[in-house]
Amino acid sequence: MESFRDIIIREAQRQSLSCYAIGKLTQPIVRMRAIQKYFAGDADLSGERLQAVCRVLGLELRVKRSVRNRG
Repeated sequence: MESFRDIIIREAQRQSLSCYAIGKLTQPIVRMRAIQKYFAGDADLSGERLQAVCRVLGLELRVKRSVRNRG
């Protein structure tokens, strides 16, 4: 299964958006350096920051409720 990071990086590459471009579009919520570290795997993004990056890329971050096997 792909991680959030993999999906975000793949979509950024598909749209030809650099960390710099994403950083400019998410300011002041996410700094470019934070995005660079996230893409490199050196840091994580969560909450509002992750949502801002997803919004720029046209991705939707949502909770998927799982149904537990009853029986």
